[in-house]
Amino acid sequence: MRTEWNTSDIWLRRSFEWNESPGGNQRLTIHHDEDAEVYINAVLAAKVSGFTTDYEDVAMSVEANAALKKTGNIIAFHCHQTGGGQYIDVGIARVEPSKNQKKRRLSKPYLFGSILKHQPCAICGTTVS
Repeated sequence: MRTEWNTSDIWLRRSFEWNESPGGNQRLTIHHDEDAEVYINAVLAAKVSGFTTDYEDVAMSVEANAALKKTGNIIAFHCHQTGGGQYIDVGIARVEPSKNQKKRRLSKPYLFGSILKHQPCAICGTTVS
């Protein structure tokens, strides 16, 4: 996203198309340092605290799942940092049925771009300082 992050808070938003059926059971794939909130079309999808050392699968609220549409979606995310490294990357993955009813798997997530202090962005290669 080529966004420089040198404050304690960052807000990002991006428009996207969702080529899957609206509604259903999507989940967030998120890597964050520190506290983060994610909104889909102005509806709170998830709120997480602390930090992660890798991507995590996070439940998306029923309301945010319902707010997804084929075109004209907006994802917005906020991350708050108190010290140390800074990082936020968010994606949406669709829960796919499995032959084994007790298991589920996620589709490859649609990632929106990394914002990382002092390391290159996974999409554009820009270093955030």
